[in-house]
Amino acid sequence: MIEPMDIVVKAGNHDRSGCPVWVQLPLQGGAIPTIRMTDRNGQPVACQLEPSGAGTDDRLWLTWIVDELKVGEERPYRVEPVAEGETPTDHGPGVVLTELPDGQLSIHIDGELFSTYFFGSDVVKPYFHPLIGPTGKPVTRQFPMVKDVPGETADHPHHRGFYVAHGDVNGADHWSEGPNHAWMRHAGFSRLVSGPVYGSFDETVEWLDRDGEHVIMVETRRITFFNLPSKERLFDVSLRFNASSGMVTFGDTKEGGLISVRVASSMDGPTRQRPDGKGKIVNSYWGIDEKETWGKRANWCDYYGPVEDDIVGICLMDHPTNPRYPTHWHVRAYGLMTTNPFGLHDFYADSDTHRGDWTIPAHESRNFLYRVLIHRGDTRQAGVVERYHDFINPPVVQLA
Repeated sequence: MIEPMDIVVKAGNHDRSGCPVWVQLPLQGGAIPTIRMTDRNGQPVACQLEPSGAGTDDRLWLTWIVDELKVGEERPYRVEPVAEGETPTDHGPGVVLTELPDGQLSIHIDGELFSTYFFGSDVVKPYFHPLIGPTGKPVTRQFPMVKDVPGETADHPHHRGFYVAHGDVNGADHWSEGPNHAWMRHAGFSRLVSGPVYGSFDETVEWLDRDGEHVIMVETRRITFFNLPSKERLFDVSLRFNASSGMVTFGDTKEGGLISVRVASSMDGPTRQRPDGKGKIVNSYWGIDEKETWGKRANWCDYYGPVEDDIVGICLMDHPTNPRYPTHWHVRAYGLMTTNPFGLHDFYADSDTHRGDWTIPAHESRNFLYRVLIHRGDTRQAGVVERYHDFINPPVVQLA
């Protein structure tokens, strides 16, 4: 069980909006308790408990969402166990992950479909399609999963929604789907969680050689989708690459991105083929469009543009703990945006002094962490700068 306790969240130097926070709590006894969380006015707050991943049941992670907390403010909460026989507070459907036939996983947030994850044996690399934005419309291109959509482009058929990939891993091409491409193989889910605050999965992905016979490396992929008070969508992507079969080298090529998205064609920027493109690319140094962002390093990159009658955007965020932070960006006006810390000779147009090959020694592992925000409006209207600080400089949470 858990004893009643008070918790205080301090905003610190940044406004907080739709900000996930968590704190680790002690657990007396083996069972996960049912709890109630309330704010200073006694109003119920959606929260979620999950055991620590440290292989022990004596600690719990408590997670909830802090909204509309201004610079310098603090907010108290009360956590109490729900008495036996008492009905817990119903916070609605929350985030629900459902494994479907034929290698699919659906993600519903507050009762609405957000995306479907495709990982079946016929899939070259697992991907999400579509990503549904805050207006209820897809913010990712439908092609090649859905063909002949009016107004859509039909280039680069390997750009499938949102995905993880790289074009040279020990010489194997896990980026394209052309001749001699390699495969990523779904090896199972070890964790599948739904709840009022978040839904999350842990997946084992085997990166195979070009013959499909040997495992180059094993990836542990954790993706967590948050239930924000607004219609914005927010999810975290944690990648752990394990060189369990020997040394792994990510080769120096621009053809890759540890997280990658192909935005809806209506969000594309101006190109030679489509000079009337209305989309905009903005990075953390306020570089604008492809000329000022492609191959450049930045803490985050935001791609926004029209989807029917609304302006929406997708922001990818790099974390300071990631190798080669801040990452370089392979981002194009035709709709592609990826984090790529490896393609240096392309980005600098200099293969003599800039080499981006990056190695994980045999039997070691390396971690990467990213956040994805799908928002209304342009970069400033979405408050992307402050939302990035939610990720890298979160509020202070204290047990009072």
